[in-house]
Amino acid sequence: MTFTTIPFSYEYYLLFKCGSDYGKCPAGQCCSKKGYCGKTAAYCSTSNGCQSEFGDCKCGSDFGKCSAGQCCSKKGYCGKTAAYCSTSNGCQSEFGDCKCGSDFGKCSAGQCCSKKGYCGKTAAYCSTSNGCQSEFGDCKCGSDFGKCSAGQCCSKKGYCGKTAAYCSTSNGCQSEFGDCKCGSDFEDTILPSKKNYIPEIMEESYEELYNPYRGWFHGSITVDLTDNANIDCNFIYAFGSVRKYQPGLQYLGIRLSEYYNKRISTEALVLLDNLLNEYKKRKESIDPTTQLILRFYYDSGSTTLTKKSLLESSILEIEEETFVKKELDNGELYVTNEDIEYMKKVFNPNININNKNLENIARDNNSEEKIQFTKLSKRENGHFIFLEKEKCYKYIPTDREPEDVNIILEHVDQLFDIVNKYKDIVYIYQGAFVGRWGEMHSTKHGGSLASCTKIMEAINKKTDPSIFLAVRTPCHYRGIANEIKKINEGDYESLIKRLSLFNDGLFYSEIDAGTYGGYGICFEDDKEMQYLKKPRNEEIEFQNELCLDVPNGGEIISNTNSDKYEEIYELSDIKEAIAHPDNYNNFYVCEDYSKNIHLSYFNDEYDRAIFDRWNITFSKQIYKPNWNTVCAEDYMGHHLGYRYVLRDSSIINNTLNISLENIGFAPAYKFFKSELLLKSSTTDNVLIIDIDTNNKNWSLNKNITITVNLENELSQLTEENYDVFFNLFDPELEYDIKFANTNEYYENYGYKIGVLTNENKK
Repeated sequence: MTFTTIPFSYEYYLLFKCGSDYGKCPAGQCCSKKGYCGKTAAYCSTSNGCQSEFGDCKCGSDFGKCSAGQCCSKKGYCGKTAAYCSTSNGCQSEFGDCKCGSDFGKCSAGQCCSKKGYCGKTAAYCSTSNGCQSEFGDCKCGSDFGKCSAGQCCSKKGYCGKTAAYCSTSNGCQSEFGDCKCGSDFEDTILPSKKNYIPEIMEESYEELYNPYRGWFHGSITVDLTDNANIDCNFIYAFGSVRKYQPGLQYLGIRLSEYYNKRISTEALVLLDNLLNEYKKRKESIDPTTQLILRFYYDSGSTTLTKKSLLESSILEIEEETFVKKELDNGELYVTNEDIEYMKKVFNPNININNKNLENIARDNNSEEKIQFTKLSKRENGHFIFLEKEKCYKYIPTDREPEDVNIILEHVDQLFDIVNKYKDIVYIYQGAFVGRWGEMHSTKHGGSLASCTKIMEAINKKTDPSIFLAVRTPCHYRGIANEIKKINEGDYESLIKRLSLFNDGLFYSEIDAGTYGGYGICFEDDKEMQYLKKPRNEEIEFQNELCLDVPNGGEIISNTNSDKYEEIYELSDIKEAIAHPDNYNNFYVCEDYSKNIHLSYFNDEYDRAIFDRWNITFSKQIYKPNWNTVCAEDYMGHHLGYRYVLRDSSIINNTLNISLENIGFAPAYKFFKSELLLKSSTTDNVLIIDIDTNNKNWSLNKNITITVNLENELSQLTEENYDVFFNLFDPELEYDIKFANTNEYYENYGYKIGVLTNENKK
């Protein structure tokens, strides 16, 4: 073994010294009490004498607290600027100060902002007589904190505010520590029938919610459908992984190039049936929110693409043609013997009892001839290569799309018989079978209006109406929908009720990898140029209206371009970045864009580079009150789709008013049943009231008031006290929708929003 000796020199020694005589340590290193540079607690802990003027000083569970007057940042560094001290940037109050005010934003939930702009929970921070700043945190009242500011009320729990939850005497307003109010807005909780209603104070949560039809999608994989997929390493790995993915939306891409020139075999259809059944089993036994985004296609772009003539700019062509896909088809790298044994154990060759050919499949499935046959490497279409270590085969697809569109139509007919069997778990079917990765471009049929129209017409007729359909761009939507309208008005009406979009170039550039354009064509055979890719701002307006009724999502892509707005603090700069983006990966640009196109879902792993870019920007500043416990990546994920928050409740003239808000990027596109439950506090008696409201119509980012007339029900109440619950329920999945509230969720009841007291029974 050869060792390299580093010659000692005085200059080399100086690299490790710091202080007034030596200067600062290299970036990322700390200067110890004795003037040496390093990265451990001996160098970086302020309790050990870390010198912040000559390097970093660290904080946290491994390093302890910062020096007095310093803040501990989310990443565990000590400092005094907003990057360290703002709770919206993740300031850790247990390891240093956290600041608030116009330069730092709000304190964390439950904390108060002192006169001097520090966050805390004692009277020094929370008492208005000491200068508590209510616009940057809570202010408290009561025997330990004193009175609220003029015009504010002291709630039952000792917080200052101005709404009925604070000011109504029936809610416990403390008049000795602030105002208490009356009138139609404040005396509404007193009922003529001697029944009083005390609402719960609803606190907003900033955590992830596991609700169906929204959020990150997981398991972004591609499998090949073949007669012998049961010995394909990638298929086996995918089959065994279904039950292991994170909760919520799942993605499954199925490549069909094996059958580019023929019907799909019975064996292959049985394998597909078994694979989809794994998602069904997952939903039934592991994750009730399991919903599948499904796509069939032939060409994944690994062979020479069909050449096409584009009238768009060269930038659009480059982005569209060179785009690298993220779905994984390399299961041979990860497949285990456990996966192989699991598939052998649960695979059911008779899953479709009506198919007479399946008995032979069952007999042949595990035969040596099937496993060992050498003809797999000498096939007309894709090729199989045996992997000795993995004890399974790697399949190499042809990546060929059928020349004849009628073969595709035949495949539609075959496949959707099986897909419809799993309509309860298939949320969206994406694409029209054609184009590179099924994205409706770069192939003969992918660039053909005639082909895409025929295929989508067949898919629309064949697919169960509960399944959403999606096309790649707004231009595809307009072209296909209008062409089908010319053929059959009824088919058009059924199509537009569920036709949505998927953008697999999200956040990449001004044209999002060919999604938009400068009035360029999206169909080669559209000689009259009826259907054009419009500029970004026009297509955003199109989606803003369309996607109030149908879901929008896709895949996100990072770029390596610089961004002059990456580290900005002022609202004016943020507005400028949104109005005139320098880089479309910018967090503020992405957040505003997602809100305007009503984004419901995107992929969870790819592209990590854009997540890192978001998190850097987000750690500097974000002007969203109290969103100070999550990074930008989580902020975006939490807002995908719908996100309901319960705000308040009250009773006026026997009518219960429930105030809530959808702060997500998009509506819910499925109907949820709303229920009010009045549960006796002393017995098991429960009165359930169906509420006449449609959550699909709840406006975005606006206060929504649901009213329930209780006049008849109140006369039936015989107990002294009733807990009042609000529950939102998905009847298709039999799943209770979770709200973004810290208030406890009660299984089978929902969220407690108040207490109804029957005075006559006291």
